Amino acid sequence: EEAIATKPAGTPFGPWLVTRGVISEEELYEAMSLQHALPLEFVHPWDVPRSAARALPAHVLRELEIVPIRSDNGQLIIGSPDALPERVLEALGQYTTLTIRVALITRSNYESIRARCLPELSATGD
Repeated sequence: EEAIATKPAGTPFGPWLVTRGVISEEELYEAMSLQHALPLEFVHPWDVPRSAARALPAHVLRELEIVPIRSDNGQLIIGSPDALPERVLEALGQYTTLTIRVALITRSNYESIRARCLPELSATGD
């Protein structure tokens, strides 16, 4: 009740609970994984091949906050800290002939992968 009462307008409830220390980031993403029926993965930034990380245009990666993490058997696996709508996945098909699959990754895991593999993708788009 206190978290609900103190949550700033426009702040998603799950991340607010993490900020307040009520749940961990991992617990939030485990719940999101179940809610959206997406696999939850932890991807070490050094395990992402640069060829995979650069499989989609930089502006797309920046706008959608996604990062390609590997290609496997004709599929491009992209990591995202958020569930992506089906229409977004369909739109990504214009950039690759591979089938696109999404793996949910925590926000901190996304940031570390992005910093290691795609440092040119700053938060401001520079």
